[in-house]
Amino acid sequence: MLKMTRIILPLVGVVVACSDGPSAVATSARSSRPLYSVEGTSATQGIDDIVTALNVAWAAKNAEGYAAPFAENAEVITAVGTTLSGRAAIQARHAILFSGPLATSTQVVSIHRLQFLTGTIAIADGNAVLTTGAGVSRSLVRWVLTKDGSEWEIAAQQSTTIPAAP
Repeated sequence: MLKMTRIILPLVGVVVACSDGPSAVATSARSSRPLYSVEGTSATQGIDDIVTALNVAWAAKNAEGYAAPFAENAEVITAVGTTLSGRAAIQARHAILFSGPLATSTQVVSIHRLQFLTGTIAIADGNAVLTTGAGVSRSLVRWVLTKDGSEWEIAAQQSTTIPAAP
């Protein structure tokens, strides 16, 4: 038993030492207390800023602004199964969409669940509502977000279309 304790206790120390902090979950009914605070800015505010930036960039049809919150090496799986690798590819695809088929569209993204795995990694679940001349489509969106220095960015995105009600 003593040998096992000698092995397990150091392993626990390594796991704790490698952790960036406790896992925490924030939902749309967030408390006024920040879950994480770095240099005076709460993590939830940094992620809320990403949502705002995406919505503003879509409204302005600004592909560069839309791609800006994504990590340089971000991976995106779109609602139609297309994959985009890297911020440059995300920007290029949205430049085509904003000047063509989605030129008169609106999209609003909102987050309904936010889980901090560590102080620098979070998962966000949200909804995207896209309105075009053809109608309204809704998607579920999942992001993996990472903190690079003092800024949050989207490292990965998966979107899934929600079928229209019959």
